[in-house]
Amino acid sequence: MSTVIGNVSAISGRVIAIDASGNERVLALGDAIMEQDVIRPSADAQIEIALDNSAETIVLNGGQSWLATADTFTPGNQFPADDAIADVEAIQAALLAGQDPTEVLEPTAAGAPAAGGGTGGNEGADFVQLEATRNETTPEAGYETEGLSFAPSALGEEEPQLLEDEPAPEPAPEPEPEPEPEPEPEPEPEPEPEPEPEPEPEPEPEPEPEPEPEPEPEPEPEPEPEPEPEVVNLQLFAVVDGEYVSANTIYEPGVFALPGQSPGQGEFPELPTVGEYVVLEVDENGIPLATQPGGTVTVNIGQTGDDATPGDDFSPSGSQEVTVGQSFLVSAEDDALADNDESLTLSLGGGWSNDGTGVIVNYSPNTVTTTILDETDNDNPEDPLSSEDNDVAFTFQLFAADAEGNVSTDASVINEDGPEGPTSAYYVVLAVDENGDPLDAGDQPSGTVDVSFTNNDPTSDDDYTVASTTVTVGSAFSSTAVDDAFA
Repeated sequence: MSTVIGNVSAISGRVIAIDASGNERVLALGDAIMEQDVIRPSADAQIEIALDNSAETIVLNGGQSWLATADTFTPGNQFPADDAIADVEAIQAALLAGQDPTEVLEPTAAGAPAAGGGTGGNEGADFVQLEATRNETTPEAGYETEGLSFAPSALGEEEPQLLEDEPAPEPAPEPEPEPEPEPEPEPEPEPEPEPEPEPEPEPEPEPEPEPEPEPEPEPEPEPEPEPEPEVVNLQLFAVVDGEYVSANTIYEPGVFALPGQSPGQGEFPELPTVGEYVVLEVDENGIPLATQPGGTVTVNIGQTGDDATPGDDFSPSGSQEVTVGQSFLVSAEDDALADNDESLTLSLGGGWSNDGTGVIVNYSPNTVTTTILDETDNDNPEDPLSSEDNDVAFTFQLFAADAEGNVSTDASVINEDGPEGPTSAYYVVLAVDENGDPLDAGDQPSGTVDVSFTNNDPTSDDDYTVASTTVTVGSAFSSTAVDDAFA
């Protein structure tokens, strides 16, 4: 099991640690450094490592690496400090007592044996064995070298030595040599004949010059290796409170209360009606890089199957071109429908403008989901429905009515000739409940709706007139018969 030898005391940029099994991890402030870890800062990173048993700090910059091994430090439990103090105290006590510490103390755990201990029969000396390597060298000391100027005596022969106590004997006198007879004079030699001059040798022919060797062709330079392709990983994020996330929530304009609260419960800040998004380059772990490459890329806002309707519930929509590293916005649209909890999906397209030779671009398939909340979430069930603030769904129905707008259950009949009966018919548009019954007068919404009149025969336009086809909810409107010449 690996041993913790220190921790990260300061860090900037991205630094990874590779353990003895080859597993990588990204380091953060306070992370433990294990024995056999290889620490590698990225090009623009720096890290400081505090060792557990040293006051010094290891500082690494981009492009450097460091292997944390047992040679770098020595754990404190490997120093028996108490034993060392005891040995020193024992030596001092022996010296104060006038004793030889090497004679009275026990041998130490390591080193030479104490006095009085055995030496293995060599009285404390060891033999040093030298192994001949038979290497040769040329002396270059700057002095001339020469052999011996005398012949060494043969092995085994010794010069006789005189004993100092005995005098050397006197040598016997040599006899005088007899005189040699004088030699007879030798006859003079006859002069030798002069030798005939040798003929001069014929000059040897000059050798033909050897042809100059052809120069060897210069070797062709080796082709430079192709550079490793640059890998760029792009991913889409939503930005919420400065964090990069995969989901967010926006609100239709006009929501001033939190979900579950009515507007009368107090003043609340307006909730966000705009979502913020960004495309970033990330590392292999999905962590955004500190420096972004720029360039434009395509983002798809909304897709088939979403609840939210492009244009009615949010904008912009469809394929949009955005800049890598710069945020872009999507706004919620306020409609008249109570369509709460709608969602839309944003996805990363492609076509990065900085793509080129030697670049591999990976587009992340991760999407961002945005939920749009409507104003119905802040309705208080105890308060009456109101069209002044919240979006409320109404169902409208057309009724026959009297001139005051009161609903009539009788069929409308009008006459061209006044004496025969009424010449005008009255109608009213009202909001109804799920059973088709009109809501109470206090719950009827305001506003206008469009109505239409359908002709049942070719001459109907000549038989009646209408005041308007845009009518006010809850107010009576009429159509009037026209007296023509036909019966």
